[in-house]
Amino acid sequence: MKKLNLIFFSLLISMLLDSQSIFKVISVNGNIETTKSKVTLQRGVDVNSDERFSFGKPDARAVLINSKQGRVILTSQNGKNAFSKAAFAPAMSGVSYRGVTNNFSNLKDYFNGKILIIDNLDLKVDTSLYLMNEHSFFFIRYMFNGLEINKKLPFKNDTLMIEKSNLYSIDGKQIPNPDINELKLYFYVSGDTNSTATFISTFDPFFVDKAQIHEEVQIIIESMINKSYNEIFAEIFDYLTTIYCKIDKLYLESWLKTEFDLEK
Repeated sequence: MKKLNLIFFSLLISMLLDSQSIFKVISVNGNIETTKSKVTLQRGVDVNSDERFSFGKPDARAVLINSKQGRVILTSQNGKNAFSKAAFAPAMSGVSYRGVTNNFSNLKDYFNGKILIIDNLDLKVDTSLYLMNEHSFFFIRYMFNGLEINKKLPFKNDTLMIEKSNLYSIDGKQIPNPDINELKLYFYVSGDTNSTATFISTFDPFFVDKAQIHEEVQIIIESMINKSYNEIFAEIFDYLTTIYCKIDKLYLESWLKTEFDLEK
């Protein structure tokens, strides 16, 4: 009888453990605490799927991932049932690799609305359309404290560079905490008799620290260790566009190769 009880108890424990899943926190915005274990959520923390949560503010949010079940966004609205099937992000099996093809219309599409930039952006452009040299180059115009600021963008051969430190500086001094969300991109050509500045588009660069994104993406990669490149890429792409804003696929592909040696 004791042996049977021991077997039954072991099976019960095993069933209870199987009914729970461990999720790892990718990112947190605001203060969220588990009500059972009294743990404050932060990047890298493990959370049981049977937990309940306390939110410091109604708009607090966390993103968690499980290697088998996928990714879930935890909010005050779903905090009581965060790990139900309905709360999970849809499975991402692949992403279309349609990036900038370096023509005028696509360049306008690229620099449109809010775009995610990890530290800096290096973008190859079609030199048959945009030959960059000392007489022709891209520049950005924005308003700061009532002043119109024009910033020439650096380049190297066919590569245009957008650097936060260069973009948000005036007379060599950095703009502290720049709250500038409307930047206008132009292409300037200086001629013998006249010069032209062609407006391309208006956009809002959202710069994020590379170290922060690196840690978040690393958690996703580690949770998908046996998945294909396309599945991993799609999950990272969906996470970044959902939590931050749109990011170019080719730019992200290049960044993943540089940072994680991750490639097809």
